[in-house]
Amino acid sequence: MSTLPIALVGMMGSGKSTIAKKISYKLNVPFQDLDDLITSEIGCSIQVFFQKYGERTFRQIEARLFQQISKQTDSPLILATGGGVIIDEENRKYLKRNWWSVYLQTSPYILVKRLKKEVDSRPLLNENIHDTLEQKIHDILETRHPLYLEVASFIVDTSSLSVEEVCSSIVAEYQT
Repeated sequence: MSTLPIALVGMMGSGKSTIAKKISYKLNVPFQDLDDLITSEIGCSIQVFFQKYGERTFRQIEARLFQQISKQTDSPLILATGGGVIIDEENRKYLKRNWWSVYLQTSPYILVKRLKKEVDSRPLLNENIHDTLEQKIHDILETRHPLYLEVASFIVDTSSLSVEEVCSSIVAEYQT
């Protein structure tokens, strides 16, 4: 059985927040959502912050908060990370060293299906209006997939599984 806290990583729309809450309940362990911590810190939505200050400034805040949590985590915790947390090399080092990281791998087709109604609230999907949603997700995933694999202690393909099946798979693997 792992004693490390659990960090869920994966693309936007992969189910990190939903799955983290359920695992938290199943294991009776506290849950935190990195995006919620960021919005508390910045005092506005991530969408508004991106428009005002850009992705680079957002990533700096995300890295600082993630690394603070990583340094302070000496007790059980389930963390839903932001989809881009793995972009920062130092964050990846923390994920590999301090967390039992679960990559919620999801097919591009399913991501498009899940995200098509959320485009307005997802800053990276609002960029480059000439690309289709499918192209944007493909491009982001192409860059991030190897980074998710790099940090993953465990991989679950969520594409054809229910939330309950994903949670059961993660909990079973964590407890072995």
